[in-house]
Amino acid sequence: MKKFYLSALGNVCPFLSLPLIFTLFFTSPANAQKMVTYDTTFNGWNAIVTEDVSLVGKDSVPGIVFFPGIGEQTTNIADLLVNGPHYLISNGLWDGSVALGNGVHHPFIISLQPPAPYYPPESVKPAIDGILARYRIKRNSFYFTGLSQGAWQANIFIAYEPTPGDDTYGRMVKAIVNLEGVTPNDSTSIYPSTTGLWQKERRT
Repeated sequence: MKKFYLSALGNVCPFLSLPLIFTLFFTSPANAQKMVTYDTTFNGWNAIVTEDVSLVGKDSVPGIVFFPGIGEQTTNIADLLVNGPHYLISNGLWDGSVALGNGVHHPFIISLQPPAPYYPPESVKPAIDGILARYRIKRNSFYFTGLSQGAWQANIFIAYEPTPGDDTYGRMVKAIVNLEGVTPNDSTSIYPSTTGLWQKERRT
């Protein structure tokens, strides 16, 4: 798959900016001490997860779901290591932590692999529900990010309305960071709604 670059950063790979982007997300400290990375599945979809296994009791931390680009939306889990956060982690370029003034944070980092491109939001939701059921993720600190086709996947999920005015999908997600994705006001026929509406709803 072609590697994309953020125009604002010049010739800097966007994945090297992921730790910086994620620092914008976290405002509460976590007591993470032991990070592990492993392969798993959610509703039959491949995933790679990095988590802090030292979480105990009612501890909870933010969660990030990354959707890969079109070339990595396959049934081969190794494709999740081609780009994205687990490319950085697997190559020793990032340990998954986010350092802020109030401490070092260790969010759940989940690279989720649709088995093929263009899955509709209602087909993605069982995997998202599985993630939220399995892990102690703060419900007001759950984020999406994606590369190219993966950014599209994030967009259509948060904008989807099962019935007109039903924003339950969008309210599951606090924020999204799209890398080489679609424009926020995209309202083509493949979109059930617009992300502009989602942005307005998140402010209410």
